[in-house]
This record gives sequence, C-alpha cells and structure tokens, in this order.
Amino acid sequence: MIVWSGKGFLSIIVLIASFILLVKVLSKEHSDHAFILSFFITGAFSWFMGKKWNEEEGKTMIDKASGEEVVIKPNHSLF
Repeated sequence: MIVWSGKGFLSIIVLIASFILLVKVLSKEHSDHAFILSFFITGAFSWFMGKKWNEEEGKTMIDKASGEEVVIKPNHSLF
C-alpha cells in the first residue's frame, strides 16, 4: 500500500515519467540502466522538493478549550 500526504504523490509521477523518458532516450545497450537512473532522479527530486516544501513556516493557533498554542505545519511525504 502506498500512502502519501500533501504533494508526496509527485514522487511516484516523477519515477514513472523519468523511467519512460530514459527508456526512450538511452540506447538499447544502456536501456537496462534506466530503472536505476530513474530511482536516482526521483530520490534527488524527493530530497530537494521535500526539503523546500516541508521547511515552510507553520501557522500558530490557540486552542480555545485548553488555551495552548498549536503549530500547524505542512507535511509532504510518501510512505
């Protein structure tokens, strides 16, 4: 089962798109490497974009019942 939150599903789309593109671009001799290269590309995409998207500042709200401050931050992940 694949579970994601936020924009985490984009990693799967990048994986599929990069694999298809690499199979078409690479020669027949090197087409076996398309699978490995697509995982490297997806890993780089996930790291850079996840770092960018998850570092956004959270919103601070006050819980009316308890009076405590609650910070709500964006979460973009893929499991």
